[in-house]
This record gives sequence, C-alpha cells and structure tokens, in this order.
Amino acid sequence: YNPGKPLSEQNAARYYLDYETFAAMWSQVKALRTTRHPDAELEGQPAGYTLSTALYRLRSRPTQLSGSGRITITTRGDKWQTVPLPFKGTQLSEIKLNGQPASFQDGALLIEKPGRHLVEVEFELPIAEGEHSASWTIPRTTGSLIEIEMDSDLAEPVLQKNWPLAKTTNPNGQVLYTAALGRSEKITFRRRLITSGRTMTRPTSAVIDARLFVAQGLEKLEANYRLNFEGQEDNRFTIFFEDTFTPVEFAIPNLSVWEIVDHPDRNLRELRFSLTQPVENSFSLRFTGERITAGQERRFPELGAMAGRVEQQRSILRADGIAVKATPGQRHRQIPGNDGNEASGFYPVAAFSLNG
Repeated sequence: YNPGKPLSEQNAARYYLDYETFAAMWSQVKALRTTRHPDAELEGQPAGYTLSTALYRLRSRPTQLSGSGRITITTRGDKWQTVPLPFKGTQLSEIKLNGQPASFQDGALLIEKPGRHLVEVEFELPIAEGEHSASWTIPRTTGSLIEIEMDSDLAEPVLQKNWPLAKTTNPNGQVLYTAALGRSEKITFRRRLITSGRTMTRPTSAVIDARLFVAQGLEKLEANYRLNFEGQEDNRFTIFFEDTFTPVEFAIPNLSVWEIVDHPDRNLRELRFSLTQPVENSFSLRFTGERITAGQERRFPELGAMAGRVEQQRSILRADGIAVKATPGQRHRQIPGNDGNEASGFYPVAAFSLNG
C-alpha cells in the first residue's frame, strides 16, 4: 500500500494481517526454527535433499498435452546426491539443472554440491483421440502449483476429481486455469466442453441476506446469496460485490471453476463460477469480506447477482463502544433486526429491506 495515503482510500490487492497477528505468527515460526535442526528430515523425504516447490505449466490441445515444470531442490550433506524424479506417464523431451543439460538416468537426477538448485523439464502427454483425458505422476514436493492454458474458449480443464480451478486472463489475452496441487503425486486431467452438463438458465430471483459488522478501523461483511430458478437446473452463476471489500472466503459447495472480473467504473467485482454438476430449483452460497475504515461516512456495500429480480436484507451490527448512525435511502424499508451476536461483542443497529 501507499503509506502517503489514508488506508480508507486504498483497495488492497492482498490480505494484510494486523501487527498483533503477524507478531504472534512470527514468534511461532522462530520457535519452530530453534527447536528443529536445519538438516531435519521432512516427512516422506530423505535428509540429503528436499523437493520444496514446483510450478507446472500445461498447454491443452484436442489430442495432445504439452507442458513444462520448474522444481526447486535443496541438497545438503554429501557433495553428490542422487535425487529420484518419478515422471511416469510422460514423455520427457528436455531436463535442465541450473540452466544446463542434466545427468538424468533411470528416473534419477545427479546433483553436485550442496545448496539450492533449479530443475526445468519439458514434457508431452499424448491423448487418445476421442478420450480427451490423461493421467501421469510427478515428483512429490512440499507444495506444487499447476497452470493450464486451453486452446479454445469452448473447452475447460477438469483436474483430479473436479478440483476447484481459478480462471484468469494474462496480459496476452490467454485464458488460464490455476490450481494448487499440494503434495499430490498422481495427476488426472480431462478436457471438457464448456456447454456440457448445463442449460442456459438465468435465475428468476436472488435473495441476499447481508450483515455488516462494524468495529474500530475494520468492517466485516457476511453475505448469503440464494439463487432461485424453480423447475430448472444450471451449474453456472454470477454474483457481484463491492470492490472496497477484500474477499476472505467464498463458501461455494461443489465449486469447479471460478473467475473474478473487475468493473472499476461501477466499483464492483464480478464472481463467475461453475459447479461440478448442475443443481435444481435453487442454489446457496456465502461471501465474506473485510475492508479498512477510518470513521468517515460511507454507504452499505453494494451487492448483486445475475438474476431477473434481486431482493436484499441489510443488517448493521456494531462492536461494543462503537457509535453508528444508519440513515436509510429512499428505496429502503426498515424491518425488525436480529439479536446480533452479543457473545462476540456485536449489537444490532438497524435492518432494512431493498428490492430491485
């Protein structure tokens, strides 16, 4: 952020911890470092080397998958280490160690000198015509990430058993799908037509129950969306939320692919997402976000959904010791509020309904 501007005027692209939380977490990390030997063996990996992180980039075509990978390896102890890299089910075309051709035999890499090393691989995964699927094995690391580029706007990837994928567009206009693999070793991939398994249904109505928790210097928003499409089914939906809020959680059952599109002219962010399978009649999800405040006058956050009609219930709750004055707009109608969550120190201020 820019320290020369008020925090309330800045929309952070990252989630920032308050100092007390950061200090507590940092103390825990330091305690862990002092109680563990630097050469301590990680679970499932020998003490002589560690495969720490990996990033794979995949390019999908109707009959072929090609890709590349970057793996970070740390060796220690002996001058020479033999590190197994079990790439099974792939056709390796190139493997480099620290930018130079590597000594790779019988599925193992020979590394000289203790320290940090970068392994780069190029590989292909043939796909049988008509099947549009593949499976392969990668080396186990403490954390792996995969990025998939599709050659068509009409196709999307399915990873593992419908793992959630983040959909983005790079500066060149290419659509990319990203997923965290964690410590997974076996990868399964399927190419699916975007139009499969759904109808072009737009919810007839959306009901949004939003609660704004006002505390000193911070506001938390909890919004429950219910999308209604009685007698129909769909697996693709769109909701909106104000861009002054940093997302903390999207609670979406059976999430498959999601994408956030910014609309700075409207101060809104659009969340487009699809499910692993169609649902009937209605669908519910929850959005949680936070924003930093500085006591200035402000509006209740804008929310919405791609639906024929949108109904909203807006509740404001305050922390103990905070004074809040709620002034309704012309389209608002005051309704009975809930009891709040006094056990957590929040008390109801006002509640309103809004249609349209």
